Amino acid sequence: MHNRIFILVSILTLSLLGGWWYVYSTKTPAPIDGTVEMSTSTPVTTMSTSSTSEISKHGECLEEGERVEYQLIKKDSKEDSAIIMFRDQISESKFNFLVPISSATHYHPIELHRCGVYARRTFGYDFQKKILLADYREELWKYNFNGIGSSIIKDESRLSTENILGDFRIDPTEKYLVLRKGYLGSPDFAIIIKDIHTLKDVFTLPLTEIEKQNPNLVGDIGFIESSDNAWSSDGRYFWADLADGANELGFIRIDSTDWSHKLLPAPPDVLGGDALNLDTGDITVHPGHIWFGDKEAYEEDRASRRAKGIGTELYIENLFTHKRTLVATSTEPNAYFKPKWFSSTTLEYFMPTVEGDKGERRTWVVQ
Repeated sequence: MHNRIFILVSILTLSLLGGWWYVYSTKTPAPIDGTVEMSTSTPVTTMSTSSTSEISKHGECLEEGERVEYQLIKKDSKEDSAIIMFRDQISESKFNFLVPISSATHYHPIELHRCGVYARRTFGYDFQKKILLADYREELWKYNFNGIGSSIIKDESRLSTENILGDFRIDPTEKYLVLRKGYLGSPDFAIIIKDIHTLKDVFTLPLTEIEKQNPNLVGDIGFIESSDNAWSSDGRYFWADLADGANELGFIRIDSTDWSHKLLPAPPDVLGGDALNLDTGDITVHPGHIWFGDKEAYEEDRASRRAKGIGTELYIENLFTHKRTLVATSTEPNAYFKPKWFSSTTLEYFMPTVEGDKGERRTWVVQ
């Protein structure tokens, strides 16, 4: 797991109080297109659901024009859950059902796709006493949109560093499951891609192989925390990143048509909060940006830069061509624009404020 406190805090806050939404259309393969902002005043603890008979009438997959979203529900003494809410945009019919999940505070607890809701679950764990029981295990479950769920894969490893279900990604066509084995420093640290139906490995990329190709990129393997899925919208490419703490060292792009891969070094000053375009390979860059991990040191640095008239710039740089394009500038020093790719051609960002909060929302379109 990357040590990126600043991005994890924002993700955890959004996870507790919000959700992702997704609209199925025959023109769009299956990306999750945006987010739904939920109320931040009161954490959600309960929510009513549709009847079982009502949900069971729905097909296993979303139908054209149906919209689905979820909201996480945090519980103190038992397994957390997510309420899955979907409706037909034409008839306005609404349905919802409850999905148990391991943790509402995990930065990636659930994925929504056309024919399934995928979620991590924990068994053999006393949520009240917070202890592992004899039959402890982590499982990945798939729920169809008729509310019926089943386990895909389980791992009984009791150490989080050994359990392969600490994170997961599903491709847009729902053919492949991506997992991470081991940890930085272990000899078996690797990306594993499985056929989701047979669970056979179709591709493995060990960190030792990356080290042979480019020793400068050896770092913690992550699944692009700044994106919702880590796959390109057409389902062809899977992306991962290599990091040293908050600093991005480089990126891995895996081609699912022939299982070849490319190692792409990150431009200088790219941090964990920068946004990667999974379709084009464009990455946001804040030149001169430094992550301190200490508020007092950060404020001292900002004051020094402000006295010198040093502001902040936001660029995008293509990992393949290295072309760099200016997106925005701010007089605020060492600031963060909170960038996010809204689509393959549109970048959303927020102009920094003196307090560092979200300022004016803006969009930038690739020319």
